[in-house]
Amino acid sequence: MRRCLVVFCGFVLVYPLIHNTAAQVRINEFLANNVSVNPDNVDFDDFSDWVELYNAGSSEADIGGYYITGDLNQPKKWQIPTGTTIPPNGFLLIWCDDADAEPGETIPPRYYDFGRPRVTMYHANFKLAKAGEQVGLFNASGAIVDSITFPKQYKDVSMGRASDGNWAYFDEPTPKKANTTPVKQATQAAGDVTFSVQGGYYSSAQSVTLTASDGDIYYTTDCSIPLASKATKYSGPISIGQTTVLRARCIPADKFAGRVATNTYFINEKACKVMVVAIASDPAFLFDDTIGIYKNSRKGFEVPISIEFFTTDGKQAVKANA
Repeated sequence: MRRCLVVFCGFVLVYPLIHNTAAQVRINEFLANNVSVNPDNVDFDDFSDWVELYNAGSSEADIGGYYITGDLNQPKKWQIPTGTTIPPNGFLLIWCDDADAEPGETIPPRYYDFGRPRVTMYHANFKLAKAGEQVGLFNASGAIVDSITFPKQYKDVSMGRASDGNWAYFDEPTPKKANTTPVKQATQAAGDVTFSVQGGYYSSAQSVTLTASDGDIYYTTDCSIPLASKATKYSGPISIGQTTVLRARCIPADKFAGRVATNTYFINEKACKVMVVAIASDPAFLFDDTIGIYKNSRKGFEVPISIEFFTTDGKQAVKANA
């Protein structure tokens, strides 16, 4: 059998050139401080840590029996179930939520379940430490395949392999997709966006100017979280001619994206005789067929929202992210 010498992540490994379809599987991205990026609203109810594996090969990779761990001194922390495969140029997401479950497994029902629910995704028996830790992938024999020792992690910011193969920060994580969003070099977040007009009840259209000290601003009017890849880049005053939820954040090239700021504008609406509460959340978290809390039959989930309180004279009294 011919063999080749491969240097990978500081470890010298010897891989057979034949009969090893999993040789090109690697750790591609992970998120150790998931607050609002992507929820597991299918099996369990958390915004949990996750690790993404990628098969860079041209054929399907069978990684059943491999191990993934958050401690390189415990290489066999969690075994990937038999029969697990990754298609060529494909991805596999493993939730690191301490649930220790695999697809097809039944779990005890909770009070809001109907029957015994079946697990649909992979869930390891450990979590990742946002203060800094390790992630390792080992083969069935216990030999290391790939690993990374990572420093402190930041809210909703992943680490992944950039196009040059080096590890980098991404403030727009891409679970189960290629890491094509902008790489961020700095580790501080941008400042907040300021609105020229406060949310509230208005009898005519409003022109809203957005300002920020750290660079480009992106905004949405469909309640979704502004992302550089999907939102509209701010270029001048925004005309609000009908009742609208305006969400904005600063997303500079050299810093992490700032906090999402939200204002709701009620245009030509009558103020109520009681205080009004306006709640905004990304539509996917509410109505998506898979993760939406309204379309999913299992209850008990929490999703990030913006909440605003308006007085009986139509003034915005309080607003907060919650």
